[in-house]
Amino acid sequence: MNQLSLFNPIARRTDPITSHLAAQEVTREGIRGKQAAIVLELVRRCPGKTSLELSRMCDLDRYQIARRLSDLEHAGEVEKGEIRLCDIAGRMAVTWRAA
Repeated sequence: MNQLSLFNPIARRTDPITSHLAAQEVTREGIRGKQAAIVLELVRRCPGKTSLELSRMCDLDRYQIARRLSDLEHAGEVEKGEIRLCDIAGRMAVTWRAA
């Protein structure tokens, strides 16, 4: 995995300072990288799952998974797949696969 991409900013300029501080902490402490590694392994093992479906396979919640999928997509490690009905949510959602 391209570690440099995990140092890209993850808070928007318009976000409150608390979001920027949390983003810096999760990156600095290595939490972001560890979560990204977990998500990448899940996507490799189970391609074609939604973020909610992936969250049911580990201890990360759907929002943590979605954030790390975005990081991984920017790093070129994963890509969006088809849009289909999520088995858990019952609504249309994007799926993910390894790049």
